[in-house]
Amino acid sequence: NFHLRSWADNISEFEIEGFSVGESLVEYSNQKKIKEKINHKTSFHYPKSKFVSINYTTENLNLFDSIGFVIKKDDPKFIIYAVEATIYFWENKIDECYDKQNKIKKDLKKFFGKKITIDTYDIKYKADKTGNSMTRYVDFDFKDKSNSRIICYDLSDKINLKSPDQLYLVANSREFMIFLNNNM
Repeated sequence: NFHLRSWADNISEFEIEGFSVGESLVEYSNQKKIKEKINHKTSFHYPKSKFVSINYTTENLNLFDSIGFVIKKDDPKFIIYAVEATIYFWENKIDECYDKQNKIKKDLKKFFGKKITIDTYDIKYKADKTGNSMTRYVDFDFKDKSNSRIICYDLSDKINLKSPDQLYLVANSREFMIFLNNNM
């Protein structure tokens, strides 16, 4: 479930499943559990940075199968720099992913109104060394450089045996988007 306050000029006013960029993850979890997640094998440590993406699996989600957060690993407050919500599409159901992506795009256009620019593009998925997987991005860019993204991952059959096709709805802070644009 996502929500935007009508006066929002940046992504911090956008909520995904009740979570927002700029909040402290400590409001939702304890520091010990967060530190365990940071060190878990499924966490992604961004190269040359303090950013780490951690996954939370919870049964309290309404629209998504899982939720993740980008935080700085040495920040005692564990401020959220990105919220990443995922829906899984098993058995190569990429068309369902694209349909869901278009529905969310339509909803977010209403939410964000004229405060954003929209960019849609397809690129090869860098993690697939065979070059057979694709990603389709829909970016909603705020003037302050914060952003929301809806991403469909169309994974090749070799990868899809381990992970299904996926839709990500992401809210990225200004600082994290600048990092991504300069380093990834």
